[in-house]
Amino acid sequence: MACYEAFDLNPGSRRYLNCKFGKKSLFQEVGLGGSGYEVTKYIYATPDVNILIQNGDSCTGRWIGYVAVSTDEAVRRLGRRDVVITFRGTVTNPEWIANLMSSLTPARLDPHNPRPDVKVESGFLSLYTGDESACKFGVRSCREQLLSE
Repeated sequence: MACYEAFDLNPGSRRYLNCKFGKKSLFQEVGLGGSGYEVTKYIYATPDVNILIQNGDSCTGRWIGYVAVSTDEAVRRLGRRDVVITFRGTVTNPEWIANLMSSLTPARLDPHNPRPDVKVESGFLSLYTGDESACKFGVRSCREQLLSE
């Protein structure tokens, strides 16, 4: 729920299609303050759908989730360090339309063992592996962002 509550769907907002809150205040703003987790990274991607934002640029990364890590206090209580990776789901009408047209495709994330029998939804695979770093304000793939965390 945190992703849905934090995602800005107001076309008049300067944060349209991004997170409404900063990393330090996200959990507090969505009612999860004191949860024992801290947001360490926001994850961005350029969805494989044509969503034009205010400036007419469809080549802009949008906020799709976050990485959170358990606090030192929570680690002492739990006896382990938790890392949570959260992606928001489908929200906008163009995303829903793209979902209806999607299919399963081989994931092939391991170059040493491509396993064509392992399949994932094509839109998510594109979102996860697509690299828009050449675009203005573009982003590396979700996969690269997560591996760098």
